[in-house]
Amino acid sequence: MQFGQAALYNKQWQSAILFPTSKSEAAANISSAMLANKEKDKARLMASKALNGSLAHVEALRTIGIITFDEGKAETGQKLVEIASNLSWRDSVTQAWLFERSLRQGNYAQSIQHADALLRRRRARDEIFAMFALAARDPKLAGLVSQKLANNPPWRENFFAWSNKVPEDLRMGFEVIVNQLRDSPSPITRGELLPYTNMLAQNTEKNRALIIWANAFPAQSPVLSKDNSLKINWPDSAFIDKPSPTDWVFRSSRSINTRFNNAADSDDAILFLNMDRQALGRIAQRPLILPNGVITLELTSDAAQDRDLRKLRWFFECNGKKAGSKEEIALQQMGDLGKWQATIAGQCEIYNLVLAVQLGGIAAPIDFALGSLTLIHSR
Repeated sequence: MQFGQAALYNKQWQSAILFPTSKSEAAANISSAMLANKEKDKARLMASKALNGSLAHVEALRTIGIITFDEGKAETGQKLVEIASNLSWRDSVTQAWLFERSLRQGNYAQSIQHADALLRRRRARDEIFAMFALAARDPKLAGLVSQKLANNPPWRENFFAWSNKVPEDLRMGFEVIVNQLRDSPSPITRGELLPYTNMLAQNTEKNRALIIWANAFPAQSPVLSKDNSLKINWPDSAFIDKPSPTDWVFRSSRSINTRFNNAADSDDAILFLNMDRQALGRIAQRPLILPNGVITLELTSDAAQDRDLRKLRWFFECNGKKAGSKEEIALQQMGDLGKWQATIAGQCEIYNLVLAVQLGGIAAPIDFALGSLTLIHSR
């Protein structure tokens, strides 16, 4: 390796410029540094020396272009920077300058291209993701961002991981992107949305988290609409390992054992319950958004165990109050033993649907196989 090449390799520009074989490349890098220090005249001189050696020096072209742009020759200056970009999409300074410029000009298609180049180089991720969320209030840009995400760029996972720190004033824009992805070839997944909804739930915005989840995953919706029905399935193992704010939460106990398996003739999971004589209290609960009115709960189960269903109880409670102060709204068992009913007439934004052992416990060990639930609203 020659001395000049060794100096370039170690980014010793002042040394590299002393050798003919590395002089122009060193000058190009020095020009970029001088421009960053606002030494425009020296930067122009070094950039010109670099271009005399070769017109393919990206840093030198970019330096001349930015200086020309700042001197009022916007079209010529921007064209030079664009040429530098075409020579190397890996030059992050060039891509960042063009990204900002194209955003200001409303050229969103170009801005997304430059942002993609930066993100692939792992540059300015937080700043660009915030820009995406902020600008997503503009339908034109929101569509382009969603389209880029639907193509599964290598930074898609990082974008959704970043969502657990979305500032409050950018959340609406982020949610626009989530909604637009719903009907795309690559809709958002549970794992991608979890950082955002968990952050909302932790910041006392659980209601918002439930609604966003319902919009993204209608089959897992926690929202019962007026004069409508809502089917509720038991979770599979993936949901248990990484629950969302809308999922079932199960109590762990020596006296209550739970496991899940899919029914032979459907995709619906079955909850298998095994309880001994010391089983007491709650078994499982999940949050719901409910309208006021009469709510009927229908349980799919084996008719042979209908009488034993009296040993279970269901109730609603307001979500968010401290343990021990929750007012229960009991679901009363109807003539059909697989049905319970209650009247909601409160002001709670979110309710928990709770499955528990009957008051007083059970006299002997017992097993249950519980299928899916359906909630039905009537006035």
